[in-house]
Amino acid sequence: MRRFLLAAVACTAVAGCGSDSPETPAPASASVPAQAVAAARTDRDWPLFGVGNDRANVTAAGADATKLRRIELEVPGTVDSSPIYLHGVPVAGATHDVFVVTTTYGRTLALDAAGGRVLWTYTPPGIETWEGSAQIANATPAADPGRAFVYTASPDGLVHKLSLADGREAGGRWPVRLTRDA
Repeated sequence: MRRFLLAAVACTAVAGCGSDSPETPAPASASVPAQAVAAARTDRDWPLFGVGNDRANVTAAGADATKLRRIELEVPGTVDSSPIYLHGVPVAGATHDVFVVTTTYGRTLALDAAGGRVLWTYTPPGIETWEGSAQIANATPAADPGRAFVYTASPDGLVHKLSLADGREAGGRWPVRLTRDA
């Protein structure tokens, strides 16, 4: 089934039109002080729905509508929430500009922003019990401040912490139950 990610492509164009100033690499650890993380984050990132906690929907990057292009790709499910975008992050063994999206039934995909290639897919355990049912998760993923993990929800009421590098669950205390009334 063919799904359109036109909004994601538009975000690529907007995000890709920032300044040419050199960027500071993002810290590898979330234990870095918040000021350092904020300084390291690129102004091209869109790590949360609405860009940041204030939901301003604005980045420092400029936009050039002449650079917009449509990309059609097939994904395993329906992406029915907002994509997030991270510029220049290590994913699948290389540095990529990447979109992360979640489908109705909780599959999370990292997509190469340059051409839409799927870099990794996370399928939550138990998906076969709710796939095709009315039990859905309409939730946008979120990136952690250190740009190493993404958080995503599944229809069973769990929030998963996934490595941005390979889509694997972080383990430890993850996943975390958000609700018992999924």
